Amino acid sequence: MSKIWDFFSGPRLYRYLDSSSQSQPYEANIFEAIPDYIFGTTRFCIGLAQWGWPMALPYMLKQALYSSADQLSLRCQSALSYSIGAVCLLLCAACCRTLGRSLNPTYSAFTQSLRKARRGFTAEDKESLSKYDFDFWAWPVEFKATQTQPLQPASGPAEPVPHPLDWLLGPASRLLVQTIGIRMTYPGCTALMNAVVRPMLQQTRARLQTQHRIQRFKLLTPSGFEVEAFFADRRSGGDGHGNGEILIVCCEGNAGYPEIGCTGVPLEKGHSVIGWNHPGFAGSTGLPFPDTEREFIETVLQFAQQRLGFEPGDTALLAWSIGGYSATWAAARQPQLRYLLLDATFDNIEELAVKAMPKFASWFVRYAVRHHLRLDNAEQLCRYPGPVKIIRRTQDEMITTGRPGELVTNRGNQLLLALLRRRYPNLLPAPGAAGGASDGLIVLNCFLARGQKAQLTEYLASVGYIGDEACLRHLANSRRRRLRQIGNQNPGRQIYPLDIGVGLGQADRVSVLLFLAGKLMVNMESTHCTPLTPGLFTPPWSELTEPALCDEAELQQLKIDDGQLLISDPSVGPSSESDASWEPV
Repeated sequence: MSKIWDFFSGPRLYRYLDSSSQSQPYEANIFEAIPDYIFGTTRFCIGLAQWGWPMALPYMLKQALYSSADQLSLRCQSALSYSIGAVCLLLCAACCRTLGRSLNPTYSAFTQSLRKARRGFTAEDKESLSKYDFDFWAWPVEFKATQTQPLQPASGPAEPVPHPLDWLLGPASRLLVQTIGIRMTYPGCTALMNAVVRPMLQQTRARLQTQHRIQRFKLLTPSGFEVEAFFADRRSGGDGHGNGEILIVCCEGNAGYPEIGCTGVPLEKGHSVIGWNHPGFAGSTGLPFPDTEREFIETVLQFAQQRLGFEPGDTALLAWSIGGYSATWAAARQPQLRYLLLDATFDNIEELAVKAMPKFASWFVRYAVRHHLRLDNAEQLCRYPGPVKIIRRTQDEMITTGRPGELVTNRGNQLLLALLRRRYPNLLPAPGAAGGASDGLIVLNCFLARGQKAQLTEYLASVGYIGDEACLRHLANSRRRRLRQIGNQNPGRQIYPLDIGVGLGQADRVSVLLFLAGKLMVNMESTHCTPLTPGLFTPPWSELTEPALCDEAELQQLKIDDGQLLISDPSVGPSSESDASWEPV
């Protein structure tokens, strides 16, 4: 009887490895194929209803209000009849599929492996089960995360301001975000998108399993959501790159999946790689609201550190597009992480959401985003003290608020400005701050409006750029003063903010600002969805590890590899010493 139940309620099988370890598509017989089509159509219709019911609600209410009692009774009876018929059809389809599966030797062998794995998921059981590609909900849980700290977002200047109509706007905005808004922001969580990309994901997953021996894992968050994750272990070092000891955790975009997303480049470079699906994407459960996103990335990092044995100092983050929210949150929570690469990422989703909606609804969109969908990457990034590289797409059509490819309105610029203001407040003060380099901001905006290398070189010459070596000398002085200031009071070696800019002339201050902007942000000649150029996947530049700024003894003292470098409290002011003279390194 238990075998019959396994055939009746078991997951759908898509691919399997044959005796020669080659991936083959599962061939369902006619008793399975027709029911699978019926169930697939039903799931699609349910997903469509979840997306579109707010738009159909006005029509349904109108029909209910302008119909007589007899008409309403007749429509209710018709709806009940159709529902009963649909249920009977689904039951018949399930029984037919049970018969088909029992007659299929491949599915029978798969059922035996799955039943054994559910009793006790050993390494042998996982190896046997990994030969099959099936619905992820049936995969056994392999890691359960613990909630060590409250999952609360960091406070910042964009906290929602109370509104007199909160009693009305609150429920209305919540309804909009939970039905249409979240699915427009993350289309990968819709049933339609998952159904469209499923065949491509299965084929790519089979190829990656053969080429890179990726392993599939099911992780469980503290709230009970399931995370579909993939891991490629390259620590054996047999690929010739020698990068396997460094783990790259990849955070995909709003319609990205790890099989076809940004995991490709680190895999080519020989790194160990973890890819994971956002909530609602492929086999992951839930919806990608900010609190769920934070819980997912924390679960992934716990898995990497507790189960796989990677230290935070050996773990880096690579994020594409909206994946920057998860990555910056993780970096803010774990400042010991090795480095952070942000590709085609924005500062805050608010302006992009306003751009995507009708102009007359902009005020309501702002309200909804600030209260229910606040993705403030810039605020979180400013809390991470480690090396950062921002990759800006020069023809990006997705994260610009103006024309497609318009560099001036690329929101990656605002992400860079926020980071510069946090780390070097005397070069680029916060908006509204007393005194300060307003001229530097103008020059920097003109610099960021240029994407071609020749244009950048010409502009640097026009503003009297003092050269890289002179900029490094000023940074070396500032860094030394900061180390003397904090002394041994804090073993974390708090280094930011630096006082660079104090005592400098206008030309020198602007030159150092442009030098730092060029180091923290690099351009890529492409649109938003073009795969990352492998040549740009390199560790970020950082004054913490720049040979011209610190010798080997200082690097050892800072314990950068151990992740001991922490950001300082904003209340710690810059030194008053002049930066006009250079102290030899």
